[in-house]
Amino acid sequence: MKKQKKDKKKKINRYLLIGTLGFFVLIFIFIYYNGKAREQKLKDKGFDSVAIVEKLKLNASKGTTGTEDIVYFYFVKGDTVFHKISSLHSGTIKRLKIKLNDAFLLRIVKDDYSIKKVNYKVRIDTFIDKRKYHIHRYNTLIHKNKIE
Repeated sequence: MKKQKKDKKKKINRYLLIGTLGFFVLIFIFIYYNGKAREQKLKDKGFDSVAIVEKLKLNASKGTTGTEDIVYFYFVKGDTVFHKISSLHSGTIKRLKIKLNDAFLLRIVKDDYSIKKVNYKVRIDTFIDKRKYHIHRYNTLIHKNKIE
């Protein structure tokens, strides 16, 4: 009788392990192909622009244990200034010597401005004054308050 209960528990534990493993494999596949789709959109439907740094945040807390560097930047499309946020590994701002009002090469998707790639290694010698533009778009109200 005891042997049957142990066999049942082993089968249940085995099915639970297989189910959990399958769940994590599906999540990994979803994340992988979503990243590939975003890269493909950036390649096909992207345009080049200039990202100008407007605020830097060194070693900002990331969850409970980690830190990251945050770069607030803006770019101009038409007559609108779009303010965006980019997070980097901790220490990247110091290593790349990023300063306020530096300009970098930006690749962004026309349809979805959340898909972007800033090349912090390619500096551009230019400056775009955001005060000349009347329309400003921020991610959230909190983002707007942090910038202003």
